Amino acid sequence: MSDVEWLPRQAAAKRLGVSSNTLKSRKHRGRIETKKDNSGRLLFAVPKQGATVTQDEWEALRELMPKSEVADAESVSHGDTYTILSLFDVHIPDADAFAFRAVLEFARDRQPNHIVLGGDFLELESCSQHGGNPSPLALVDEIKAGRKALDRIRQACPNAALTYLEGNHETRLHRVVAANLPTFDGAIDIPNLLDLAGFNCEWVPYRKLWQPTIANGVKGKLFYTHGEWATMHHAAKHINAYGVSVRYGHTHKPQVFTRGYGDGRVCIAVGTGCLRTLSPSWAGPNNGWLHGFGWDEFLPDGRFTAKNIVMVDRSFCWDGKTYGPVNK
Repeated sequence: MSDVEWLPRQAAAKRLGVSSNTLKSRKHRGRIETKKDNSGRLLFAVPKQGATVTQDEWEALRELMPKSEVADAESVSHGDTYTILSLFDVHIPDADAFAFRAVLEFARDRQPNHIVLGGDFLELESCSQHGGNPSPLALVDEIKAGRKALDRIRQACPNAALTYLEGNHETRLHRVVAANLPTFDGAIDIPNLLDLAGFNCEWVPYRKLWQPTIANGVKGKLFYTHGEWATMHHAAKHINAYGVSVRYGHTHKPQVFTRGYGDGRVCIAVGTGCLRTLSPSWAGPNNGWLHGFGWDEFLPDGRFTAKNIVMVDRSFCWDGKTYGPVNK
């Protein structure tokens, strides 16, 4: 227990970045350890000041990543197509390091024109009002982990355009700041903390439909958004709501639905898998989540082919090559 110290309720809540009511709720659910001091005051077990992300599984990514040179962005030709790799629901630092590594190896090989981070790239447990992890990382350590992941992406694909779609987990920070430090709202935010400008990364606010621009200023006919509905038939729900072809995440459960309209339009909704750990303690092992990502190719006129890659045991195959752990 050397990495833990015992603090009274208000100080513990401040250390964890949650409200005192949330901390009380965690105690009632048995999600945080408590004890009483000699005077009978209740104390909560929290990480010591300065705890770093190296205690999390995410740090394993540093050792897992190949020690190769920076990728050659001209090594792959896509002919007349414009390619977009989309990564949804990475939930750093709760990412699955093996699944993430496999996708980065694929990205290094394929050199997409564009990479979309489709929301919930960060977990932001430090800003959660829902409980869950009784000892979440501090916000500063979550941001450090996020920057490391962005570094890995940029190293793999140095010349790819980069777009970050805000997800519901990213809005946690805004809600905490707006509620507790309203004069800081807009200054303490994800684009500034992650230095997205330094990564030449576009930021798209939550619930906005983002439409890529491909060759000669033409707009692609597939839209992207984080996603909102997690019903059984969530792909159909997204088509009904948006009325356009859309790739989304949020559910962690891949799903595809198509619909033809009387005016001749054909739309497709593509629900994309996640790259986070699949069985957190608060969700259990039977949640139906799957690892996966999106690979979309656009013709010069904006038409597209959407491919949904679903990973099995953190692995997948593409063009004769296996990415991820191989069982021998």
